[in-house]
Amino acid sequence: MTIRYRILALLALLSLICIGIFLLFRRVQESEEAFVRQQREHDLAVRLQRLVSSTARPAYRYLRNYVGRAAMIEFLTKRDPAWAEKNLKGRLDAYRLDAVWVLGPDGTLIYGLDRPTDALLNAPPLPAGELQPLLEKAAAFSCHEFMGDRLFQLQGMPIFASADLDRRTPPLGWLVVAKYWGGPVLEDMADSGQGRIMLTGTTHVSDVRSEQELEAWQPLQDHRGRVVAGLDYHVMDALIDDASYENFEIALLLLNSVGALVLVAVLMHYWILRPFTIVSSSLVTGDQAALAPLLAQRSEFGQMARVVQSSVRDREQLQRSLEERVRLGRELHDDAIQGVYGAGMALSRVKSLMGQDHVAAHRLLDETRDELNRIIHDLRRHIEKADPKPLDISFAEAVARLIEQLRGPGTVATRLNIDEALVASHPPLNRSHVLQFVREAVSNALRHGHPLRVAVSWQRTPEGSAVVVEDDGVGFDPGTVTSTGRGLGNLGERAVLLGGRFEIKSGAGQGTRVYLNLPPSTINS
Repeated sequence: MTIRYRILALLALLSLICIGIFLLFRRVQESEEAFVRQQREHDLAVRLQRLVSSTARPAYRYLRNYVGRAAMIEFLTKRDPAWAEKNLKGRLDAYRLDAVWVLGPDGTLIYGLDRPTDALLNAPPLPAGELQPLLEKAAAFSCHEFMGDRLFQLQGMPIFASADLDRRTPPLGWLVVAKYWGGPVLEDMADSGQGRIMLTGTTHVSDVRSEQELEAWQPLQDHRGRVVAGLDYHVMDALIDDASYENFEIALLLLNSVGALVLVAVLMHYWILRPFTIVSSSLVTGDQAALAPLLAQRSEFGQMARVVQSSVRDREQLQRSLEERVRLGRELHDDAIQGVYGAGMALSRVKSLMGQDHVAAHRLLDETRDELNRIIHDLRRHIEKADPKPLDISFAEAVARLIEQLRGPGTVATRLNIDEALVASHPPLNRSHVLQFVREAVSNALRHGHPLRVAVSWQRTPEGSAVVVEDDGVGFDPGTVTSTGRGLGNLGERAVLLGGRFEIKSGAGQGTRVYLNLPPSTINS
């Protein structure tokens, strides 16, 4: 895995960690919010119970105020309406009660009054069959009952003799009061609870309108324990500002995480990825200019840049050395080796001419000696890393001389067609390269083709000029050549150096034609 992908993987892992921390923080916050909301709703339910208890408290005070009085016990016996009018009825307004009943031990009605209408009641608050189970318990009771279509809270206490402190005797009677649970009562409860309170049906259906609203519901039961109605209590959450602040904290945490990731990514790009990219690119392309921003640094990347710069320079120097070695090998093969080969062939002809033509033999010996001196001079120049010397004779004469040297004791007809003006338009060094090309082609023809005729031409063409070496030898198939020699390879390299194109046309028994097509302005290599 590359460093780039490792850093990207590290950033991805860091992103996942940040996301995981954010989700965990969010989940913990949601759990905390749910717990806090549950606690608030529980507190709200307790508050609602206290509101209901506080609503029933005046009735209990009214009941306790009368059930323990001797006058109340006397009323059970005498049933004096004047006393009831003055005491029982007169105190209903003060305790905000709507009805009062005085019952006998068996539940029979002794006295009853409806305060809003000021009418005497002729029946107990409940039928005898339903009232009797409450009276048999001989204890205070409280329940909610529908009388007609209106809901009342009934509260009752047994009346005992004042001397019966332990309540061991049966009650002498019952005092029962009723309070209408209509608008005023609900409004008072809502004001005390600083919320909204409504009567509902026997089942609860939540109608919370927003997350900031809390709700509590309390069932209201009748004397049998059945739910006959419910109280729905709504308040706005007093900690709404805290929830908003918590949401702001989450948003701030998320923003900080994203900002930190972006900052880390940018810094990693400029501090790590970009220098690595510059160093790796310079290593691949060999471009030292890209290392300039890093070379002046004293960091590890600066050290790497200097090492890479040294490596690139060493590689370039090695490449130049290899190219020089290849060039030297090519020059030695094309010039020195071919020249020595030609000298050897010339000496073979001298041996054959010694008995026939002494003058020609001596002339050939002199030419061979001059060629060997030239080869020695060129070898010295190669050792000194200098290019071969340019031609000091005409190109046609140089070609004729090298063919004479290369043909050996055999007889080979020669035909030359050289445009010396064209030759003169090329730089001297390029003429030397073309002559070495011709030397290699003629040498290959004489050694492998065994021709009777060799023709060399250098003429103008529409594309520039063309050098052609042609023989009538045995020929060959260029596609099947598997020799490891350098001959054909050198011909191709010479063509590239001259900016030209090399081509061979041959076939079995058809001779060989070697073409070197040159542009009008040959590159001076």
